[in-house]
Amino acid sequence: MKKDLIWLHIGMHKTGSTAIQDGLKAHDDGTTRYARLGAPNHSLVLAALFNRRPAQQDRLRRKGLGRLLAPIYKAINRRRLLAELSGPTPRLILSGETLSHFDHASMTALAKVLGAHAAGVRVLVYVRDPVSYAGSAFQQRVRGGGHDMKLSSPSFRKRLKISFAVFGRDAVEVVAYDRQAFGAGGVLADAAQRMGVHPARADAVVVNESLSAAAIGLLYFWNRSAAFSTGSWRHEAARRAMIEDLAQALPGRFRLAPSRARSVVDPADLEWLQRQTGIDFRNCLTLPDAPDCDIFAEDDLLCARNAALPALIAHLNALGITDVPAEADAALTRLFQFHLARTSRIAPYLRYLAKSASEGALPSL
Repeated sequence: MKKDLIWLHIGMHKTGSTAIQDGLKAHDDGTTRYARLGAPNHSLVLAALFNRRPAQQDRLRRKGLGRLLAPIYKAINRRRLLAELSGPTPRLILSGETLSHFDHASMTALAKVLGAHAAGVRVLVYVRDPVSYAGSAFQQRVRGGGHDMKLSSPSFRKRLKISFAVFGRDAVEVVAYDRQAFGAGGVLADAAQRMGVHPARADAVVVNESLSAAAIGLLYFWNRSAAFSTGSWRHEAARRAMIEDLAQALPGRFRLAPSRARSVVDPADLEWLQRQTGIDFRNCLTLPDAPDCDIFAEDDLLCARNAALPALIAHLNALGITDVPAEADAALTRLFQFHLARTSRIAPYLRYLAKSASEGALPSL
């Protein structure tokens, strides 16, 4: 029997997706169920199954899913997805901000599978003003290994037109991401209300907190010499632990100068968004800089990094690491190695994947 409805939350990036996913991950009220696909964020699973672009294969490799593991990972999650689509609840929620980067062919392939299992599909998209988006996206790139000042534009027209074309304009709900307007419940409460669910925890969930300028400065330059910090399951886990450490040891804020962020904003894109959705972000084009706290260029990150070195060394000492090099990149490498040594070996993970893949048939979508 087909489901009555599938909710597809597709981000966009940097609009509180992690809060929505973390808040709804255990939801199942008998009518609406949040899909269990191994992690609350369904991005990697859905991209692995439906995104055929070469860049997706590179992304899997960076996550430690190379030639050997990628097919097993896909097979396991293909079975998981089909089980969720065939489950007894009339409604299902899928969530993955990476879907906002799908091309037309990939989105069509996903829509075809969902349409075969549901009478209807509704899409929920949050959009963020492009100036704050640029700063938040830059932070995320640095977290993931980025080491240049290349900034990202949300490209509203490019991304939303694909969802409009594949699912139909009436099936796509576009909402401005506005923390103040959401109130105490945050974006989680807003999304839950729109999807008609009542999660056990509907208050604001604080996840994926912003790093300080000092922490971003340290990571930014370290990324240039740390190719070994990604590409395996252990390295990914150690890197995440190290970043969590930096967030605690180096509190503060990071704000990209609006004048720098505006360099990637296309006014015509904002006009299109306003015409299509009524959401008006054009006032972001006049936001002033605040020289005492804004990051404008790489030199500002360098200053932030150098100022953070004493605090980083003190943090390493507190962890029991006393032979700390008096150089920022080497000191951060020591912190990474500390967490790498504490990260479980990958062998148990491989055994889990092999066991899961061998249990029963692996049907195709």
